[in-house]
Amino acid sequence: MSNLFVWVEDVRRRQLASRLAELSRRHAELKEYLGNEDPIDKALDLIFPNGMPLNFHAANLSLEDRPDDNIMLALRPQVNPNQPWPFPKGCSLAVRGFWPRWVASPIFMIQEFIEVADAPAHTYERDLSVIVYHANPQVMAASQRINNALTSELAHQLPPISITTREKLVDWSDFLKWKRKLVSEKTRGLRFIDRGWQDEKLVFRVIAENGESAKEIYRAISRQDVIAFEVGVSTDHWVLRIDDRDSARRAPRGLDLGQPESLSKPEPLDEWVKKLDAEHEQLATLKKRIEKCEWSDPIVASVVVPLSEDDINLLSIAEDPDATRKVLLGRIPEQGFLSV
Repeated sequence: MSNLFVWVEDVRRRQLASRLAELSRRHAELKEYLGNEDPIDKALDLIFPNGMPLNFHAANLSLEDRPDDNIMLALRPQVNPNQPWPFPKGCSLAVRGFWPRWVASPIFMIQEFIEVADAPAHTYERDLSVIVYHANPQVMAASQRINNALTSELAHQLPPISITTREKLVDWSDFLKWKRKLVSEKTRGLRFIDRGWQDEKLVFRVIAENGESAKEIYRAISRQDVIAFEVGVSTDHWVLRIDDRDSARRAPRGLDLGQPESLSKPEPLDEWVKKLDAEHEQLATLKKRIEKCEWSDPIVASVVVPLSEDDINLLSIAEDPDATRKVLLGRIPEQGFLSV
């Protein structure tokens, strides 16, 4: 029997705990099982008990039929009718996660808990009999993760079920272009003049005409994932304006990020600059970036934005996290606009 190595990175724990809390409100048995202990650890003990032989239904949730690329994998436990299970009969809990194909002896990185029906295997699923181990990639080296169940052979055996769903989205691309044209004049964006790290998330220093404007734009873009664009996508250096006459600008390229999490209290730009350390390595650069600002009393604030899911996965399995952070930050424009 082969081994399955699983892990939950720290940046995922809050989201997963929130999901479990939502499920426990619907299922009293689950709420009782979780109790007052760490919900993530309890869920892992339920679905992936460390060192135990288990059977799963495995499915490939990727959109593309490219088994040699990274795979979005779903694992559904095969529940024994006689085993204690904190869900009603016919109900089960599947796990969606990231399978990095290019990593030696990969770890299944858990991303989401999904409530599903406890049904026989579907045509797109494959049986997977494994012994499960909790494996922190920062502690357990690839050389220790032997007899791994996540093999190239398995990747080629799993048909991507999402292809059928994708084929049903007739003319979806055309619809998006049409929708983008309708909202072009309402496109909003926060102008940022610097970016950096705050723990495992990105922090953007944004500038706006006033505090109310910053809050209004933030509310408009914070309902979904955002994109970091270069300044050049806009016909205005300070306000995001995309020229509708230029079709090449209809879908400007940018770097995908996560959903903004917070906007700090705005403060006058002049006061913020005065507080900067005179030895700040970016001081001269920052002053140059804002010297032509035409707003009479601009403000500055910070916006915290998580990485995209793909980049979170990349960072979680990095052998050199500091070097990876440097690469990820380098892909983001030094100044530009945050928009959708």
